[in-house]
Amino acid sequence: ISTYLGFLSPVILVLGITLGTLYYRNLTDLLKVLFFYLVIGLIFHIISFIFELAYGNNLIFMPLYGLFELILFSILYSKFMLEGQLSNTIVILGVVGSSYIIYETLTVNSSIPQEFQSYSRTLAAFLIVSYSMIYFFDKLSKGTNTNDSSLVLNTFILVFFSLNLIFSLPINFLVNKSSDWTFYFFFGSIVITILFYAYITYSLWKNGKTRIR
Repeated sequence: ISTYLGFLSPVILVLGITLGTLYYRNLTDLLKVLFFYLVIGLIFHIISFIFELAYGNNLIFMPLYGLFELILFSILYSKFMLEGQLSNTIVILGVVGSSYIIYETLTVNSSIPQEFQSYSRTLAAFLIVSYSMIYFFDKLSKGTNTNDSSLVLNTFILVFFSLNLIFSLPINFLVNKSSDWTFYFFFGSIVITILFYAYITYSLWKNGKTRIR
């Protein structure tokens, strides 16, 4: 099952990118950001797979992918979901977090798995969860429709990155251990990633198709 799920992830990415390309002109700016999230996600998936085949591991892509996610969701929240002082707060947090991840990427030893110590994905997930919570509190303070599509998106982001945070916390231990727990953590990470990609793909299809009509 885990093998098939591993192949399912890029399949959903390709499907989402195909639908996003077909409906691109009809997508909102926010959905265009999510479209590029799928595009760059597929690029990372392909390149990291090649690195694993060529060099035996692709651990260096963990901090790099964390940097990509943090920058993209910092843009999404600061430009399209929050405004004013809250938007500036997101920018500051994004710059500080990105600076640390860049530093870690340049200094972390990814060539030897036993010496791999990366906290970038954990930090990125924590900050994105923080963005989501800031957005929730902002909407609740102003009063908003619970069926608001942005609120639904924010809920998916909160759930996905909260679980991602849980799964990424013990990654340094899991890289160096062979046990059933290692399998469960990586399996859980694959499942929630697939579900998140599927939700974005559905959103691109639904909104692009609706705007055409």
